[in-house]
Amino acid sequence: MCALLCLYRYPHRVFHGFLWAEDGVIFIREDAKTGISAFWTSYADYLHTVPRLIVRGWSLAAAPERFPHGFAWTCVAVYFMVGAALFALSRRHISGKPARRRLRACCSRAPFLVPQSPEIFVNITNLQWFLAPVLTLILLDLCMRRARAVENSLDKRLRMRQAKPAAGRSDQPDEGGDGNRCFATFQGNSSSMRLAW
Repeated sequence: MCALLCLYRYPHRVFHGFLWAEDGVIFIREDAKTGISAFWTSYADYLHTVPRLIVRGWSLAAAPERFPHGFAWTCVAVYFMVGAALFALSRRHISGKPARRRLRACCSRAPFLVPQSPEIFVNITNLQWFLAPVLTLILLDLCMRRARAVENSLDKRLRMRQAKPAAGRSDQPDEGGDGNRCFATFQGNSSSMRLAW
């Protein structure tokens, strides 16, 4: 659905090819000049791993004149994976009723439906705006799963501790240890009396 939204909103970019700003001036040019070393070249104080990875892949697979179309379809594929990842992550925490299923669908499409500048769509330079929500949800999911694991572990220990039979309860005298009982029996002429303390 996310890929179809992009095809509907920007068909000219997808079918005719599209390069945006840094796509060609920075990423393609630096990859052509330095090759794989471009991965460690910062631009605006950032390491743009995803765009450089896409450029490197297309440099090995096709001629430069195919880059505009290749980049556009790569973005569509990334959008599809982003939508699928958001839906899968939200499914772990939002499940059950039809209203919740609709909420999961909205979560998966949210990055593509909110009002945004057209410049961020269908170009590798701005893919981070779509990958960032996925990374954020992955980190939150890991934290929540870890918290649940710790909670389950504590509950298990508590149940095991409560299930253990009370130790040290005996009718025999036992020195040491709190909670032990000591019994004494006093014999009388007509009755016997048993005291416990």
